[in-house]
Order: sequence, then structure tokens, then C-alpha cells
Amino acid sequence: MQRKQISIPSDVRVLLDKIRHAGFDVWVVGGAVRDYLLGVPARDWDLATNALPGDVISLFQRVIPVGIRHGTVQVLTEERSVEVTSYAGRGHEGILAELGRRDFTVNAIALAYPTLELIDPFGGREDVAAGLLRGVGDATDRFREDPIRTLRAGRFVSVYGFSLETRTFDALKNAVEGLKTVAIERIREEMFKLLVGDSFLEAFEWMRRAGVIGIILPEIAQGPPHHAKAAAHQRTCEHLLRSVQFAPKRVRLRLAALFHDIAVLVQPELLNAGSLRDEASLSARIAAQVLMRWRAPKKMALQVSKLVESHISTHRHAWSDAQIRHWLAKLGIGLTTDLLDLAYADRLSKGVPSDSLQEIELLRRRVHSQMKADAALQIRDLVVNGHDLIGELNLAPGPVVGKILRELHKVVLNEPTLNDRLILLDHARELMRNDEFQGG
Repeated sequence: MQRKQISIPSDVRVLLDKIRHAGFDVWVVGGAVRDYLLGVPARDWDLATNALPGDVISLFQRVIPVGIRHGTVQVLTEERSVEVTSYAGRGHEGILAELGRRDFTVNAIALAYPTLELIDPFGGREDVAAGLLRGVGDATDRFREDPIRTLRAGRFVSVYGFSLETRTFDALKNAVEGLKTVAIERIREEMFKLLVGDSFLEAFEWMRRAGVIGIILPEIAQGPPHHAKAAAHQRTCEHLLRSVQFAPKRVRLRLAALFHDIAVLVQPELLNAGSLRDEASLSARIAAQVLMRWRAPKKMALQVSKLVESHISTHRHAWSDAQIRHWLAKLGIGLTTDLLDLAYADRLSKGVPSDSLQEIELLRRRVHSQMKADAALQIRDLVVNGHDLIGELNLAPGPVVGKILRELHKVVLNEPTLNDRLILLDHARELMRNDEFQGG
């Protein structure tokens, strides 16, 4: 059956036409061609041209010279950022040299414009069909040129389900030390993309065997010093990785799944010795440290740490409605949803009986019920605010106003029917008789 012709978005086509009409050759390269051959929607659109970077900059109004030292600029359209790479020469000779510098054969395929002729000098189409990830030419040279490719290989395994060709894997193993020279932001972005792939487990195992994980995440890669605990260490590792695989594909959630029991790997003595609270607290600190090392956004690091520390125990299904409301107020709806999904993935990875999964589903239904009940889950949902307290109770603006509002919110979380203006103002007056609520 003949493959359907590639569909090029109109904004990308405008760029292609403008470069061509200026007298230059231009090709669609990289991920868009690979995704076309895979039969999936293109994630990114990259172009290659014999126009110099200065020529490209002069042709378009919105250009970011992000990689201009390497001949690459980003052209911004209304819909996306398109990477445009310059090469020397005209015709096939120039594009063949450019493709020879690409990382993997599946990315070293070009589509001529406007003829849409495929140029595939390294057998990339066959490798796409076979699900094989193979370095272009000498894979050792490709990894040396940019060591981030050792981790990018794992991303392609995770996202596309590729397997690593033997010689490429051997070259990767010999090049992993180069990762230590790569900007941590690039490592973080590749790791985040790897985390949310359908084949995360397979990718992680490839990267562990190659030594990549030992460099970027030694907390998981390092085994216990004593052989007696090696089996327990391995079981914990497998549990964490399966939890990630079972979790919905959201970066924040999958990070929490990866870290939620990591304290036992870092401090094996906690196994069957420490309390669940101690384990959760230490795991949260380790998660925060790793994400800080990766220079993740502070907000994400805090949220992942909070998810790990708040990991649902087996008894929370028995919580009262008031406890659930306090929980929602503390974490918010988004993190609460992640926590429920994490708990479900955690139990799936352990192969627990179905009634344990049903407990989480029951808790999920009860949480949703409280979310729909129009309860005052946030202080701003109270029928009184700081201005009311200042005006009605002759309070001076200051910290005491916030303290009183927080106490009123606890009252309403315990009993939503008390979210009444007169009731809350009366309760505020009672609080003011307490020394704790006097002054600033």
C-alpha cells in the first residue's frame, strides 16, 4: 500500500516557499520526516538549507539565533518554532553532508521541497520500519560530537519503542562519561521527555545497562554495599520503575512515582526499620535535591516533593469527609488528582489484590464528591474576608487578620454549613479574646 503524502502545515510551507523563492535549496529533515514514516503526527519541524544563517535572518522577521555558531537559527511562526540549519554546497552533495552529521539514521532522512523526494543515504527508512536505533556512520563519532545523544537514545526508545542496534549501544556505553560535560538543562529536558514515553521501562533498562543512569541519577543506579540487601534493592528499583510505567503520562506525576520510595535505595537500613512517615519525608528531600541538581523549575520541584511526602497510605480510604476537605485545601485539586493516580500506580506495580485498588477508586469518588459540593476549599471561598474583619471587628491590618482567616477556614472545612457571615464574625470575636490573636 502506498504511503499517504506528508502533510506540511501551512505556516511551515510559507517558510519553505520563502527560502526557495529567494534562490536557495531547502529540505524538511529530522523528526518530521521520521514521524511521517512512523505514521504519527509530527512533533517538530526542522529545515535544512544552503542559505547562510545571515540569509535566513534577513528573510524572516522573527528569528532567534540560538545555535548560530553551528549554523542553526529558530524561525518563529504564529504556531511554532522551526529550526533552520545551514549547510554548504548545492543539490544532493550539500544535503548528504548535512545528513551525515545527524545523530541516528532514523533522523538522517530528508524530504526535498517542493518535489517531496526522499533522500535516505543511511538506510533510515529500513531502521524506522524495523524499530531500530542506529548511529549515523561511526556511532562513536556521533556520540563524541554531542554526548547528550547518549541520553537522547533513551528518549527515542521510550517515546517510539525503538531498540538499540548492538554497535550503537557499545559506542554509547563508551561515550557516557561525556554526559558530565553537558549542560544540566539539556539533560533535564531529555530526561523529562524520556519519563513520559510508552516504553519507559525498556528505555530505563537500556540506559542503566549503558551507565547513563549512573551519571544522571546515581541515587537509583547505586546498589547497596552488602550483597544481602541487593535483592531488596533490586525489588525497590523495579517497583519504582513499574510505578512510573503505570502512572498517567504527566511529567510531575511520573517524577513523583520515580521518587516516592527512593529513600530505601539511598538508606537501605530504612527497609523494614523506619516509619512510613520517615521514609516519605526523606524521599521528598531526595526528590527535591535531584530536581534542584537538574535545575528544574522551583514550582515543579516543590510540587513533586509535596506529592512524595503526601503519598497515600493504605488507610486514607477510611478518612472522614472533613479530613478529605482538609487534604484538598492543603494540596489543591491538581496535586490531589496526581496523588490518587500515584497511589493507584503504586498499587498496580505491587500486584496488590483488586480490593486495594477499589479502595483508591472509592477515595477518588469521595474526593470528587467533595469537589462538587461547593465547599470552601480555599480561604478565598469564605463568605468573609480580611476587609470584613477589619471593618466589623475594628482590627488593624496586619498578620493577625490572616491568622484569624486561617482559623475560620479550619472551622468551615470541618463543617461547611458554618460558612455563614454572622457565624464566622461571631467566631472571629471569640478568637480575639485569645492572647494568640492579640496584636500583630
